[in-house]
Amino acid sequence: MRKFKLGKKVVSICVGTMLAGIIMCNSSYAESSVKSEFEVEYSKSYIEWANSEDRTVSNMPFASSNVMPEGYLESQEASINQIGTLLNDSILKLDTVKGYAEGSTYNVMDHIPVRVKNQMNTAECWAFSLLTCFENNTYLYENIETNYSERHMDYATVKRFRDGVNPKGYNRSPSEGGVSLIGLAYLTNGTGAVSENKMPFENNTSQINLSDIDIPAEREATGYLILPQILKQFDSNGVRYYDAAGNEYTQDGLNSARRYIKECVVKYGGVVTTTAANELRYYSDPSDATGSGAYFCNNPSIKRDHAITIIGWDDNYSRNNFNSTYRPSTDGAYICLNSYGTGVQNSGTYYISYEDVLVESDTYAIESTKMIDYDNIYQSDFCGGAFKITAPDTRVGYYGLKYTKNGSEKETITHVGVSLQDYVSFEVYINPSNDNLNTDTLTFVGSSNGVLAPGYHKIDINDIEISGDSFGVVIKQTSTNNKFTVAVESSYAGSMFSDVRSSRNSYMSFDGRNWSLLNDEDISGINTENSDFCVKVFTKTGESNPDIPVDPDPDIPIVPDPDDPINPDPDIPIEPDPDIPIDPDPDIPIEPDPDIPIVPDPDDPIEMEYFRVNNYVQDDSKMLIRKIERNTKISDFIKNIDTNINFSLKNKDDRVIIENDYVNYVSTGMKIVLDNGDVYTLIVRGDLNCDGVISLTDFSKMILEYNEVTGYRLSGAPLEAADLNIDNKITLTDVSQLVVIYSSIGE
Repeated sequence: MRKFKLGKKVVSICVGTMLAGIIMCNSSYAESSVKSEFEVEYSKSYIEWANSEDRTVSNMPFASSNVMPEGYLESQEASINQIGTLLNDSILKLDTVKGYAEGSTYNVMDHIPVRVKNQMNTAECWAFSLLTCFENNTYLYENIETNYSERHMDYATVKRFRDGVNPKGYNRSPSEGGVSLIGLAYLTNGTGAVSENKMPFENNTSQINLSDIDIPAEREATGYLILPQILKQFDSNGVRYYDAAGNEYTQDGLNSARRYIKECVVKYGGVVTTTAANELRYYSDPSDATGSGAYFCNNPSIKRDHAITIIGWDDNYSRNNFNSTYRPSTDGAYICLNSYGTGVQNSGTYYISYEDVLVESDTYAIESTKMIDYDNIYQSDFCGGAFKITAPDTRVGYYGLKYTKNGSEKETITHVGVSLQDYVSFEVYINPSNDNLNTDTLTFVGSSNGVLAPGYHKIDINDIEISGDSFGVVIKQTSTNNKFTVAVESSYAGSMFSDVRSSRNSYMSFDGRNWSLLNDEDISGINTENSDFCVKVFTKTGESNPDIPVDPDPDIPIVPDPDDPINPDPDIPIEPDPDIPIDPDPDIPIEPDPDIPIVPDPDDPIEMEYFRVNNYVQDDSKMLIRKIERNTKISDFIKNIDTNINFSLKNKDDRVIIENDYVNYVSTGMKIVLDNGDVYTLIVRGDLNCDGVISLTDFSKMILEYNEVTGYRLSGAPLEAADLNIDNKITLTDVSQLVVIYSSIGE
């Protein structure tokens, strides 16, 4: 068979051709045939930085571009209530986020304690901004105050030390500062965060020893978001707004992108952004920047040099508060937290106009954090997915990673992390036995459960044990437009990522069967020889067994129980306890009591009956097998049944399905009938009319059930199929999830 190749066509890149190439039509949803080329997409601000003579590694903007689909925010609101309460029951609930974001003013400091920090003479503003968002997010979701080390984030990402080279470092020094993407990689790749007391702040950028950063990470970011860029141009008519692809925003589009930023401030505790802090002329008082309460810059060629945190806004903040030479045309500003202590500006905060050229151009939000609870992490994106490649006119594609198992200890995959550069949904498949990536070797373990935004997302999957010396992970990705876009970690000369080296384990495919090694592709504008796809696999080693006795701590004295007959008096005869059976004499045969039923010994070689399914939800209380995805082959489903009981598969009419029935896929209402009399009904998510296909009929039935229309109510297996998130009720969440499933059909 001819080896499948993705193509070797060289695509030249310059500012003009790149802008032309990245402005794509979003209206077509039909999947095209396999394409023969990939293109690299860079953001407009990145192209300008790359072509600048005075570029530095610390003022590098985000390299890629993304444009938020129309209606994305509204689609997310349907599932917002399922998450519950952010704080301790009363201060802020997720179902009020929209209300807050649409309000005229908001300040995170009014709701949670926010620490105003001071970077002093260091260049650690980027670390202070990121960790402020990280700590605020932790408080919002866990109601605990934390303080993590900016110095560790700074130095753990440095290359050269006093006594050697850090193999995990970037092409930077502490005095150069950093960029947000490096800090986000640090918070997701197992390096950090660590507590402030483990590596306290010091007001210097001196070289240190490698051993000084050898501190185990305590908490990770399990999700972060790359927010849509809002770029500005100024002319005699005022300010014009553009997205990352160079398309001018409509007023509705601008409002939506800006509301996304505001919702992230409310929901996650802050948004990381940048400014040109050293440009004194743009402050409200150019002669006293530290005493200025407002800032506005309208120079599109200005270079970013400082990271800050958006913690609120005031739509009515007067334009007259800015200096008369540089004054915006409209009212309204973000409230931004600086990192120079409480003695500057408005006790450490100041206002930056909505029209400011940088404040909305390069923004990130920490979506979630968690104490580290995994044992191992397999990853091909230690430095982060700063770049992306795109196959035009291709809606669905696959990328896969091959990993070699570490050691011989039992290891179970519990989570998978994926970096995204577009608004997409995806499914995760794993081959636990070896690194073969073909579809017939893979097991479905989880999905994005809807469209996710650009950024990083660590998702929970069905646990699966690694059974071989290697394993493979495949991401099947579906875009919301007609472009298949993949995040890549790649080296780029002259940037902090210049030392990235490939693991040579990244493969791509358009059909899930024919695969090509990324490093073999010639994609102009990116160094594929040193590139990898951005996927992480998290595992737990060993297995917990509550019956294993725990050895006593030698440092804890054992206090005897006064009621325990320890060291009995040898002169007092011990009466047998009537409740403790006396071991019989082995030489005296014992006849069984015919009136006492014989209970089988669990250690007896007689095999007990068992039935269980892997990779699905087995609900023994309702005798259901749930969380079966559409297009699950019957053969694949049966492979996941683990039992020693004979069984048959029947359709919804109780007729046994046999091989020549030509029934290929599982449908709602099918049954597993065991010889012991047990019957399990199969539930396919969203298959409400039990035909194995997700169609407009299913969607119509869902709407009627959700609206409780008399005469059209669901019951039995169809009702269970409508409960997509398995919370025993039909809500707007289930409706929105079915919309996502239905919209992905046609791939």
